[in-house]
Amino acid sequence: MTWVANVTGYAFVQPVVPAVLPNLGASFVVALLPVLLVLVLLGVFHLPAWLSACSGLVLAFIIAIPVWGMPARLAFYSFGIGVVFASWNVCWIVFNAMALFNIAVHAGHFDGFRRSLVHFVPNDKRVYLILIGFCLGALIEGIAGFGSTIAICSSMLVNLGFEPLHALTFSLIFDTTPVAFGALGVPITTLAAVTGLPTMPLSAMQGRQLPFIGFFLPLYVQFFYSGWSGIRDTWPVCLVSGVSFSALEFAVSNYLGPQLPDVIGSLGSLIITMLFLRVWNPPNSHLWRASPPIHHHQGVVEVLAHSGPGDNDVPLETDPETTTAEAEAAAAKPEEAAASTTAAVAEPEKKKSLFTTVFASAPPSRPDNDLPPPPQTLEELEALFGARPTLLQTVLAWAPWVLVAAWVIGWTEAGVPAMHQDVITWYGLDRQIYISAYDSTPSAAVYAAKYTWQPLGTGTAILCAVLTTWLLYCATGSKPVLIVRAYIDTVRQLYLAIFTVVVIIGMAYVLNYSGMAYSLGLGLSSLGSAFAFLSPFLGWIACFLSGSDTSSNTLFGNLQKLAAQTIGLNRVLICVANSTGAVMAKMVSIQNVTTGVTTVGLVAKEGYVIRKTLPHSLFFVCLVGTIVCIQQWGTPGIIPSETFGV
Repeated sequence: MTWVANVTGYAFVQPVVPAVLPNLGASFVVALLPVLLVLVLLGVFHLPAWLSACSGLVLAFIIAIPVWGMPARLAFYSFGIGVVFASWNVCWIVFNAMALFNIAVHAGHFDGFRRSLVHFVPNDKRVYLILIGFCLGALIEGIAGFGSTIAICSSMLVNLGFEPLHALTFSLIFDTTPVAFGALGVPITTLAAVTGLPTMPLSAMQGRQLPFIGFFLPLYVQFFYSGWSGIRDTWPVCLVSGVSFSALEFAVSNYLGPQLPDVIGSLGSLIITMLFLRVWNPPNSHLWRASPPIHHHQGVVEVLAHSGPGDNDVPLETDPETTTAEAEAAAAKPEEAAASTTAAVAEPEKKKSLFTTVFASAPPSRPDNDLPPPPQTLEELEALFGARPTLLQTVLAWAPWVLVAAWVIGWTEAGVPAMHQDVITWYGLDRQIYISAYDSTPSAAVYAAKYTWQPLGTGTAILCAVLTTWLLYCATGSKPVLIVRAYIDTVRQLYLAIFTVVVIIGMAYVLNYSGMAYSLGLGLSSLGSAFAFLSPFLGWIACFLSGSDTSSNTLFGNLQKLAAQTIGLNRVLICVANSTGAVMAKMVSIQNVTTGVTTVGLVAKEGYVIRKTLPHSLFFVCLVGTIVCIQQWGTPGIIPSETFGV
């Protein structure tokens, strides 16, 4: 195959194999270097994410310009369009979603949210992990996406007494199966637009892959949080939440389309799970009682009104055999406890093996006599956690999430984002690059550099939800200055994360426009039938860089289709494999991790978090590759035809 197209009239023709490199394999390795550099700097040298991202960007420029031969001005133009995309399409959404959460906290209504949970479902952090991390997280992902789930859910869990590291790690792992249908199905509709395949077959195929993972995901996370004893205690609620979400996700994606599988699936799962918990309680709940945090690293979220008996959630760095006397001493001296916890996070354990470090789970349940007796009466429960919230307090506590769902769904269904949108042709970059990888399809080979700016996009809909929530809170007694304090906190929490996201997505655009990304894709697709297993890894790489399943599908969707045609694999299956593989990288994407560490107070600990989540991410992407192979050769009947639903 000729890797360099014989074309003229373009400022730059992307070489899949640059002249200075001997073959496609060498091109693959060199093109992968910026990605590997970021991973190594984060995971091995523990550099802050912003510095690792900047280093990866510099290396991307060094390789793109002299090695791939990209003109310097085109390289900087491509970085510029990436910066604009990251700032508006990603950061504007996350910024307003976090402000919405901060308004609820500053107004004092998050305490009502916590009390409504305590009085409606068992006061058990293993239960809250499922309800908030899995069910509510899927709802937020389905509505907004782009990292807002991690910022909100991890902060909620911290405010329920979870260790910040636990809260963030498990929120990241949960943020997988909902991602492909996130932001009201944008990743799938984008994949359809890029590949030219109908939307319904892609939606149906996605709904025939993700449920295989979604139904056991609560059990998987529960094991790494509470161990085998936790699985024995909570397996019924884990199955109820996982099966209900997966069944609804399958049904909606196959018969209605890609817009609402997350919203309907998560709402259904949340309601079914909470109703189930009205008639069933997990054993040993008193050993896992939630309580507001005594302290919070970096002071991101203030202590709530009612203190509980102490935090039974032991951090991953803590010795599982901590005695009751030690716990009582820590509770008596919260300042020293805070200092020791911070030091533990700053200095990860050195004596444990890598396996123990990565896969450590919370300790098994302690004997009943090690802890205060559980509350037996309503008076005891109220003394520990506050009175049952009134109907008004409950409505105000849940109002932000109901309002944001109503605003975003109504906004999108009414077509508001398309109003006043402007397609901006990027000066000096549009139609200046020829994609050699698409030489066989000339219509796709000319690189258009157009940015569709939607001033009324999803982020603006969330802003409307913020303003509506603020007005509601002001009408019920909160001070108007509330919104100012909420946005000041949001800026303080996210400024470093926003900078990092902008840099890493800008770097992804440089890899894309230079042709390095296509060298990665063609390197894998050249392996023949093995590409069925490896195709999800292309999506994984793209999502690791951009933090977005939508961006991953934009980058590699058409390449996946062409590779499938060449090798003889099913086009619908392989294109969807790109999306499914991408969602498994959300837990290690710089965008998500950086947003999370800044909101839970683990600033500059991105590398440590990625060390925790990377093995899980690789396990899941390998599982996706295995599912793709089984569906391609073992159960081909499960793959919808390209005319399905048309």
